[in-house]
Amino acid sequence: MKSNQTNWALLTPVHQGAIAIIQLHGDDDTALKNLTGKTNWSIGDMHLVSIASIDELIAVKLSDSLAQLMPHGGLQIIRALSERFDSLGIEP
Repeated sequence: MKSNQTNWALLTPVHQGAIAIIQLHGDDDTALKNLTGKTNWSIGDMHLVSIASIDELIAVKLSDSLAQLMPHGGLQIIRALSERFDSLGIEP
């Protein structure tokens, strides 16, 4: 993996659910900034953020290269986030 590449993975089942957990691995500062517009991400702090036209979700930076997003678990939201990730070059 290139050092500036971020990948994502759905950690919860691919079925309809109340909350989904998506893990980002790689250049999380850039990915989180591009997704949310928020620039000051401290390790361990949780934030309620909005992903434009998709959902409001909880996000946390777990380490310098690991973050988790917790959006609503509707299939349409997961699909829309997948498309947004793709547009930002964040690969599955």
